[in-house]
Amino acid sequence: MFIKKTIKTDPKTRKAYVAFHLVESIRTEKGPRQRTLLYKDKVSRAYAILLHSYQIDAIEALNAISLLKLGLDLDWLANTTHAKVNTLLFACRRGHLLSHYKEMINPEEIPHKRSEFIHKTLHGIELKI
Repeated sequence: MFIKKTIKTDPKTRKAYVAFHLVESIRTEKGPRQRTLLYKDKVSRAYAILLHSYQIDAIEALNAISLLKLGLDLDWLANTTHAKVNTLLFACRRGHLLSHYKEMINPEEIPHKRSEFIHKTLHGIELKI
């Protein structure tokens, strides 16, 4: 997999637009091909889910944080670091949340507490795309 940069120019305005895609190389009977895996839309949706969800399950949070890491690698995010996002990957799991809050949390409340924790951790982060 690699990140492919494409530049398209609007013929009317002659303005250039840059897009980044996560691309996978695959072999077919017609020869090697490239398949686009990810767009800016998925990173921006992950950003919105993490910052605005009322409750979030662990798997959904981990998937969204992984997309956020990709956005950070592509310089689409401001006011955060790799260390902060990497820490969030581990800290949003149930066991880490329980140790963070230092109190017994009802299992039904964990998704809500997880979203609160993510909101506080990512406070101030900005999407640049």
